[in-house]
This record gives sequence, C-alpha cells and structure tokens, in this order.
Amino acid sequence: MSFNTALSGLSVASSELAVVSNNVANASTTGFKESRVQFADVYATSAFGSSSTAIGSGVLLAGVQQMHNQGNLDFTDNTMDIAISGRGMFVTRPGISSTDGTPSYTRAGAFQVNSEGYVTNSSGEYLQTFPVNESDGSVQSTSLSSTIALKVPSTAGTPTSTKEIELGANLPSTATPIDSVANPFFPGNSNSFNTSTSINIYDSQGGVHTMTYYFVKDGTSYDAGGNPVANGTVGSTIPQNQWQVYPVLNTTDANGNNISLPMQMVNQDDSVNGSRFMRLIFDNNGEIDQEATANANSSNTADTTILNPTPKFHIIPDDPANIATYVSYDNNLQTEQTVAAPIPANGANLGEGATQNIGLDMYNNSPTQFAANFNVTTLAQDGYTAGRLSGLDISDEGIIRANYSNGQQSSLGKIALALFPNEQGLKQLGDTAWAESIDSGPPLVGEAGTGSFGSFRAGALEGSNVDLTQQLVKLITAQRSFQANAKAIETNSAITQTIINLR
Repeated sequence: MSFNTALSGLSVASSELAVVSNNVANASTTGFKESRVQFADVYATSAFGSSSTAIGSGVLLAGVQQMHNQGNLDFTDNTMDIAISGRGMFVTRPGISSTDGTPSYTRAGAFQVNSEGYVTNSSGEYLQTFPVNESDGSVQSTSLSSTIALKVPSTAGTPTSTKEIELGANLPSTATPIDSVANPFFPGNSNSFNTSTSINIYDSQGGVHTMTYYFVKDGTSYDAGGNPVANGTVGSTIPQNQWQVYPVLNTTDANGNNISLPMQMVNQDDSVNGSRFMRLIFDNNGEIDQEATANANSSNTADTTILNPTPKFHIIPDDPANIATYVSYDNNLQTEQTVAAPIPANGANLGEGATQNIGLDMYNNSPTQFAANFNVTTLAQDGYTAGRLSGLDISDEGIIRANYSNGQQSSLGKIALALFPNEQGLKQLGDTAWAESIDSGPPLVGEAGTGSFGSFRAGALEGSNVDLTQQLVKLITAQRSFQANAKAIETNSAITQTIINLR
C-alpha cells in the first residue's frame, strides 16, 4: 500500500510541475490566464473502523483551475489592440454569419482588419459586435443572436451635396462705407467691397465649388425708386451701420461652353435675419437650373422707409471683360428668364451622364458689429465628397467609429462582452480562447460599462496574469515533492528487499 501512496504523490507532483511549467512558458502570452492544481487526499481505511487508526491511501489530482484575475495592460501604438479593464470577454465566431459555428470567448484583444474588411483575431475568428445607429452609436439589441461580424467599409459612401451653410462673423464698425455708385459691387474689384471669406461646398457628385461671401458696408443714397444716386443728389441715405452680403458661387463649364442660367422665382418673404434658399442643379452640359426664394418684403427690412430691395443674380466669368449681363427681379415677378455668358475652360469638370445638385440654405449665425477687426466666428457646411478610410477610433464603451479623409465619421458597431456564472468552468480551446460548458453556465452578453461589465482600452493589450516569482517558488516546491515521493518509493523498495532477504 505504501508503494501506491508514494506513486500517487509522484503522479500529482508531476502534474503540478506540468501546470507550473505551462504557466511559466505563457508568462508573455497575451490574455493568458494562469492555472493552479487542486489536490485531494484518497479515502482513509481503518482495520477497526476507528478514526484514530485510519491510514491515508495517497493523493489525487482534484482539478486544474484557471484564475481569471486581471492581467497588466501593456500600451501599444495600434488602435486595433483592445484590452478589457474589468470583467468580460470578447465574443468571436469562426464565420461571418451569426449562425456560422459556435462562438468562442477570449481576453486576447490583438485584432486586425482582414483583406475583406472584417475585424478578426490572429486565429481568423470574427469579432462580434452589436449593430448600432450610425449617427449616435446607440445599440439596437444586446442579445447574443443579434451580434454580427464587424466590417469596416473602405469608403464613406456616396457624396452628399451641400444643403446648409452657416456663417457668423464680426463686421468691424469702424470700416469705411463703400460708395456703390462709384464702385458698384463686382468680385473682381476690391474697391467695391470691404472684406470677404470663402468656403468649399460640394455637389451631389462630390465636385468641389467655392462659395465666397463679400461684405459691403453701405452708406449710399437712394432715390424714391430705390436706385443709388450720385453724391449731391437728393435721396434717402442708408445709415452707415448697414452691411450687404453677396454670396458668389464660382463654377465653370470644363469645355468652355456658355452656361445657361434658367431662373425661377418663388414668391416668398425674406426678413432681415432670415434665410435665402438656393438650389443649383449642374447637368453634364454645364447648365445650371436655379430655384430661389429671394423676394423681400418692405415690412421686414432694416428701415421700413426704404423701398423694396431688389435681389440680383449674376453669372460672373473669370474674365471681367465678359461681364455683360445680369438680371434682377422684384418681389412681384414670377416668371422664367435665361441669362447667358461665356465661361472660360479652366474650371472644374462637372462629369458626364449625371446631374449634380447643390441645395443651399444660407443663414447668419448672430453676426456682431464691434470696433474690432473682421473675424469669422462660424463658417460651416454639411456637404462632403467621397472619402477613403483614414483610421478607426474605439471608445471605452466599445463603439468603433470609422474616420474618413473627407472629415466624416460613422459608427460601425459596439463590441459585445460576455460574462459567465462560473468562469473556471469554461472549456479551454487553445489560442487563449474558451468555450461555454455545462460547468460554466450560459453567457450573459451585454455592453461595456454597464452592470458588472468592464470597459475597453484601445491601443493596449492585456498581458498574462502569471506571477513568475510565485511560479518559480511553486516549481521548487513541486520538485521537492517529487523528490520526496521518489525517496519514499526508494525506502519502501529497501524494506521490501529486506523482507525478501530474510531466511
């Protein structure tokens, strides 16, 4: 019996040496969880059934338990390296579909985008995420069956034409008024305006056009008909704190053809602080269809003593010598007119076979007039051209956002986390991955930062939780245990030999 007792000691000591050696070997493995052995003594026997004479029968290996405590975080320069701080495990699947294979679970967060645009780990498993609302990242469902493989699109999709331009600025109160009789407004004449600012806007095909705002401080006299008059002529004078803003859109036909400007006016009022809506449609022949609400009601002007203002729409070629025509409408006209002007062939190519649209809602954002320099406080527009993927951002909550070269950003998904009632009961699969088992219980899937779930750290990896110092001590202990049990076998062998040698 003593031989068997010593042999059982050798067996478990050998098992402990194997477990400790495996821990030491994986001390640098990302997401690795150390194991520990659990021993149990074998039942004891007694000749008389008395506990005082019971003799043990050795030891057995009760189990190997994995310790799922937190490992240290090692920070990297790779955004796709993701560490979990706190409880939870990544969910991965062997296929793209949510029905492809059994999900596995891991703490190793070294991910990359594969050739098809999907986020996978080093084993080729697909990272599972919750579908989200693209604009705000809100989750639609948090069930395991709703998780999907995350795919990163390489482009930002189709271009979006500009619909709104927001402008805010300080207009210097000390600026010198412009005499619009001597210097009628023309963008090519710097004496006809005080200052200007520009912004790029986009058509529906992603083409870029420049919208320039020209600011004119007005101090001109007007006659009873609302027409500017020369100095010395009787008229009504506009106070010198009034400004006029001229938005000018630069666009040309790439082939040098004349641009036809059909213009349809819609009878609506425009207040002093109101908005003016323009819709420009560029076709492949270089034609522009323009619809605008550009009427003004005298009751809504800055000074009701001034007659109805008259909006003017110009086609302005690059060559000032070509400026021959403009058309103006009063607030009672509802008709179609056409203006033609030669346009040089040095402009943007509008493309072929597709209509290009720009719908503009231009409005001021609380302009000011202080004794300070001209300063643009707000200048923004909502259009963009097609963009290429420039990078990914991953929040602590696990929302993955794609950044594109056109300045756009979209939410792609939210990384799913899984918890188990008994983590030690998980089935080991290798590659620092685990699978659900009867002992572990079913997974609880949810969002990072909620309930008992931890959070994410992008640009970091969770290292092994192996304590090398502790493992080396265990290694020495297991070695001594093995040697002691071997000595017990040697002693039992000597005793047996003594018995054999009896005569």
